Amino acid sequence: MEKGSLTLVVMFLVAGLTFSAALVVDLGLFYYTRTQLARAADAAVLAGVQHLPGDGLAASVVAQEYVERNGCPKELAQVTVASDGMSIKVALEKEIPYSFGRLFGQQAKLVTAQSAAVIGSVKALAGAVPFGVEQHNFEYGKQYILKRGAGQAGSYKGNFGALALGGKGAAVYRDNMMHGYPDVLELGAIVPTEPGNVSGPTSQGVAYRINQDPLATWENYRLDSPRIIKVPVIKYLEQQGRTSAQVVGFAAFFLEGVGGSGHNNYVVGRFLKMMVSNDSGSIDESGSSGTDFGLYSYKLVI
Repeated sequence: MEKGSLTLVVMFLVAGLTFSAALVVDLGLFYYTRTQLARAADAAVLAGVQHLPGDGLAASVVAQEYVERNGCPKELAQVTVASDGMSIKVALEKEIPYSFGRLFGQQAKLVTAQSAAVIGSVKALAGAVPFGVEQHNFEYGKQYILKRGAGQAGSYKGNFGALALGGKGAAVYRDNMMHGYPDVLELGAIVPTEPGNVSGPTSQGVAYRINQDPLATWENYRLDSPRIIKVPVIKYLEQQGRTSAQVVGFAAFFLEGVGGSGHNNYVVGRFLKMMVSNDSGSIDESGSSGTDFGLYSYKLVI
């Protein structure tokens, strides 16, 4: 009798262990698959959003490529780009076979994951170059004067487009020219100007950036090129001496070079439309007019 009871207990233990092992396998496979899909969806969205808002087709194609790069067949992905180009969503699903579930007639389970990002014009920016470019209906690829020379249209009684970000004087201005203003500028901020042509610091800062990537062109550049500069778009509040200006937006330019010398020194660049990482820029989703100057950032919303 005792021997029979022991056999029965062993049989229940074996069945229980088998049951538990099958359950662990099912749960483990489920969580592993869901994590893999979630990572692939996030990677795909972050890659695709770089092409918005201008090229929705490229955003979709790149998103599918990144799904595959992250170990998931791109056929599993449903990529949706909004008609206005301001958002992208990636949804993934994959069917996994059950072990434990088969004991209850369930053969497989559908695992899903999704990610989405929305873009907007930049409302706050770190690393700005201290050129105050006046607001304009900028055209992609067109050359603009970023800092004016004496007598050029747009100069205001000793102000030529230089800004005193984080302090006054040529040394601060030159350092910001070379490395970008380290603090964050926000939309609506009132910033002081750096009067005078400051031609020496300007030429030194521009040369420093160009010499780090001398072969780049505005049509062929790497995204981290020091020749890609982000500047505040401003509106002057006064027009004489050391004055102030209001930040009404942000824009990106390809830095082409310096022209003239002395008081005639000026800087030119070509207008770009591009995305900055959400580490260096935050977005304005309000759609308020006057803030969209072709520089965008993004955030994940799912």
